Amino acid sequence: MRRGWMGVNVVGVLTASSLALASIAGGSVGAVPASDASARPDQSEQPGQPAVATVTGIVVHTATRQAADAAGRRSVALTGVPAAIGQVLAGGYRLIELDEPIAIDRAEAISQQLVAEGLADTAEPDYPRYESAPPNDTLYAEQWNLSSSYHGDPNEPAYGIDVESAWNITTGSSSLVVAVLDSGILPHPDIVNRVVPGYDMISSPAAARDGGGRDSDPFDEGSACGGNPSSWHGLHVAGTIGAETGNGTGIAGVDQQARIQPVRVLGMCGGSATDVADAIRWAAGLPVPDVPLNATPAKVINLSLGGPGNCMANEQDAINAAVAAGAVVVVAAGNESVDLDSSSVSPANCANVITVAATSRYGDRAAYSNFGSTVEIAGPGGEQVDNPDERILSTLNSGLVDPDLTAGGWVYRQYQGTSMAAPHISGVI
Repeated sequence: MRRGWMGVNVVGVLTASSLALASIAGGSVGAVPASDASARPDQSEQPGQPAVATVTGIVVHTATRQAADAAGRRSVALTGVPAAIGQVLAGGYRLIELDEPIAIDRAEAISQQLVAEGLADTAEPDYPRYESAPPNDTLYAEQWNLSSSYHGDPNEPAYGIDVESAWNITTGSSSLVVAVLDSGILPHPDIVNRVVPGYDMISSPAAARDGGGRDSDPFDEGSACGGNPSSWHGLHVAGTIGAETGNGTGIAGVDQQARIQPVRVLGMCGGSATDVADAIRWAAGLPVPDVPLNATPAKVINLSLGGPGNCMANEQDAINAAVAAGAVVVVAAGNESVDLDSSSVSPANCANVITVAATSRYGDRAAYSNFGSTVEIAGPGGEQVDNPDERILSTLNSGLVDPDLTAGGWVYRQYQGTSMAAPHISGVI
């Protein structure tokens, strides 16, 4: 109950639980058939959210309390609704609290009028905020890695990242770019609209399979080698980070807004550390000989790759330069089940990176995951024991050697490994 124009009211504070990162993971690949999960209902309206949104306050920034009073009195005249100056907010803001709710568009018009008349430096409605409902992506229930339950069953716990708690705070920013240094990208419908221009940094024409060396097209030509099929590994990693969320199809990505930048460094039978080092520099917006500068430098660089040997001087210098330029470098710990404190695996053993181990649905270290004090964090990488659904589901292509670009080629399949863990961390960052 208000106490008149000069009365004071308590303003509620929105809180949300922090994002649980204790179980994040990913690395070795082995596809299983595409999921046949049934569609989830469209939940476009949040629980408790009114059909027509209204507000009961206008937030003004003024130099003095007297100026705020004048803005409040003017709002009463414009709305015809009794009001009071409520809690003084941080940063010099004050809340004009209305005794009755008014429509948002009306509150916006009144706010603009207060500024136009010089009664406030800024004015805007105290917009409502709601708990984020689960997205309507048809396979979201299978993404235990993003949840805290298995297939949406509260009686079946899973050590995912509980991403919905984070989405109540933020869903990301489209101004941020996450570079995926991997096998390249394909135009999967669930990721294509999130992609910004990348680069093909493979210097060997034979490995690139595209008839040339480095070029501006990071299209994944396939990585088939020694009788093994192409993995479309980069597409799977990109989907975990940023598949379109809430589009009524497929999966949800960890980050709903950030842009994905494919940087191709893995081709037929793998890639080279020197190409990776140059790709790290390029992704961070640094110069690389005979390659144009990156017009949209990445703030996060995901490396779901690795190999034997110590961290090369070239690799370490590239990482240091990228971090100095403002990027965060995230690296998969590797899938050899070895202690990184006594084993040489790079770039997992490089300094100045976030090294990511893999966990199972049950929160254990996945049996394949490397470990040791070099590891900073772990995330869902999955581990198939009896059920392939306990791997990580993401975007993929059905082509065995070359990509299948027909409608039937765009699928969702489960992989496991520290390669799958790392993009969870990149998406969170």
